[in-house]
Amino acid sequence: MSIDLGSENFDSFLKTIDILYVEDEDSVRELLEKRLAKHFGTIYSAPNGEVGLYKFETYRPRIVVTDIRMPIMNGIEMLKAIKEKSQDARAIVTTAHSDSEYMIQSIDIGIDKYIVKPVNVDTLVTAIKKIAIGFYNEDMSKEYQRQRAQEKIIESTKNVFEQISNSIPSPLALFKDGKSVFMNEKFLELFSTERITDLSNGRIDLDGAFDIDNESSVDVNKKVEIKLPNGRKKIFNPSKVFLSIDSENDSALYHLKDITSVEYQNIKLKNYTDILYDILRLKNSAQTKQTEPSNVEKKDLGELITAQELEALKRSHTYKTSAAEYTADMPMELLEELDELKELEFEIDELLDSAEREELRAVTEKLGAKFNSYAKAIGKLVDFEDLAIAVRNLGNYLGAIPDNEEINWSRLLSSIQNIRFDLSSWRQMIFVDKNAVDIHYLDSSLLSSCIQAQLGASKKNIEFQDVNELELF
Repeated sequence: MSIDLGSENFDSFLKTIDILYVEDEDSVRELLEKRLAKHFGTIYSAPNGEVGLYKFETYRPRIVVTDIRMPIMNGIEMLKAIKEKSQDARAIVTTAHSDSEYMIQSIDIGIDKYIVKPVNVDTLVTAIKKIAIGFYNEDMSKEYQRQRAQEKIIESTKNVFEQISNSIPSPLALFKDGKSVFMNEKFLELFSTERITDLSNGRIDLDGAFDIDNESSVDVNKKVEIKLPNGRKKIFNPSKVFLSIDSENDSALYHLKDITSVEYQNIKLKNYTDILYDILRLKNSAQTKQTEPSNVEKKDLGELITAQELEALKRSHTYKTSAAEYTADMPMELLEELDELKELEFEIDELLDSAEREELRAVTEKLGAKFNSYAKAIGKLVDFEDLAIAVRNLGNYLGAIPDNEEINWSRLLSSIQNIRFDLSSWRQMIFVDKNAVDIHYLDSSLLSSCIQAQLGASKKNIEFQDVNELELF
């Protein structure tokens, strides 16, 4: 490799080359020390081989320049000791014509250059630079190999990152210097082609769009509403963290946690109090009417809302237990048994799909059996006995609807469909994802929904707010 000895890069490299200069003549040593310091890195000087060997062991300079004839320890003895300690050290010997005996000895040591005394400074500087070319090429080769290895590591990291990211159900996007590096499949699904193009070109400020601080931000209370390409909307909890993928800059990883279902349930829970008041008001109204309530009213309000259900509705869970905590000590056998809930949900879906093709009373009877099975599985969990009661009462109702009873089938099937969705969400968040902050977050809503399904189906003239029909979007 050809190197321009006067190039800026090479001159900068020379400043990294430390030199040991050993000379017993003080005036010569001091003069050359100052001249060498203008071109190279640190110059270590010594008046004899003994001091020179000590300084080499201490500082490990890459090049040694030494006289041969010196007191205490001569240059040849010193270089022998240095070569035993480091074969990488390069040596230049300054010698007089009469030192032929020592010169022969130095051949065996491996001297790189001989310079006849008195030493010409320019000649010495040029000799050192030529030796430095070898170091330069060696270092550049190591740097190139290091960079290639780093690039391979980065590329491998990115490939692994992409594979892992695409297996995660949450939208992820990696940005570097404000430009898109990678977006996983869920992130691409979230936005239209036009928005993706804007993001790829860096024309959209994600921090501004998601109201995220410039620093790493993980705020569980932060929410952003995003309209999907299909026109629907979802609610996400956005966060940003910095990843050190390469040595130059940090990359920002944006994560969007889908909290649509949670927010949906929160809305339902907020409306639960009003629903409970409506139910209690209806019962109280029937009890305080001057005229005797009809048989249908008595059945709806007296039988369908049992004392057990009312107690369950009014009961509050003071102490919150997270899903992670709840399932941590749960026997694996019990968790495996709960897998049957997913199969029951599938069977309920099949029955609901067949409702239009089959006799509705026959379908609801079958649905009643499935909900009773669901309640039996839930009943194995002491913490959810209230929920099991509500689902079982619904199953009993569906399985024994009198032939002569007037039923709003559309309302009933719609309520059942929403209850099935809520049960699936409840099972997923507690026993699968295990991300529910409180295992009882959906109890009240499901309890009231089961009661409402019965009330709304058996009496058409009673209207009340059905939270199961609430839609965010």
